[in-house]
Amino acid sequence: MLPEVGKYIRLAFESRGVIFTLEITPPDGRLEVDVMRMEGEEPWVSVTFPKDPEGERAVRRFFTRNGLQVPEDSGTPPSFFPNLPVELIYYISPLPRDAAGVSALIADLFRECGRLENDAPLRIHIEEASDAA
Repeated sequence: MLPEVGKYIRLAFESRGVIFTLEITPPDGRLEVDVMRMEGEEPWVSVTFPKDPEGERAVRRFFTRNGLQVPEDSGTPPSFFPNLPVELIYYISPLPRDAAGVSALIADLFRECGRLENDAPLRIHIEEASDAA
């Protein structure tokens, strides 16, 4: 559920692993948020969604309204197979400095662009690797 996003984002900020990845998706899988953090670095966050005019407009509006960098035109690469689905990846920048700010932004993204309610289920996938030495 959306109110629980914060506890997973905190894990990314607090991880002591060499690498930490968090994937958050609603059941329909049409909007995916990925949080990654490498040891000694700040986390980074991306949003992946199908390339369709309505979805892209919604994400672009969200980015603009929240003062985030909107990527340039997202045209389909010329060498791409015409009948295969295309997904877009937008990196969230500038990223809020703390877990609470990132959590609020991601929850708002799911509400606005994914049309999710607070009680909507989310799929959470976490991977963390620690130094084997």
